[in-house]
Amino acid sequence: MVNPTIVLSKISSIRRRLARLKGMKDVNEEVLRMNLDTQDIVLHNLQLAIQACVDIGSHIISDEGWGGCRQF
Repeated sequence: MVNPTIVLSKISSIRRRLARLKGMKDVNEEVLRMNLDTQDIVLHNLQLAIQACVDIGSHIISDEGWGGCRQF
């Protein structure tokens, strides 16, 4: 059974990461290109948000038993 606590925790993490990224929406291309700290903030939050999405998918796949190899 899919654990709703796990899924909700991951969704919460995604929302936090997206909020951080929204806070960067006024950063223009030049600043992003020149400021390594800003690049790191954007990259880190994107990676964590994407990983949380992958984690949700993995949790569902595992729970549903879809991860097994099939022989043809």
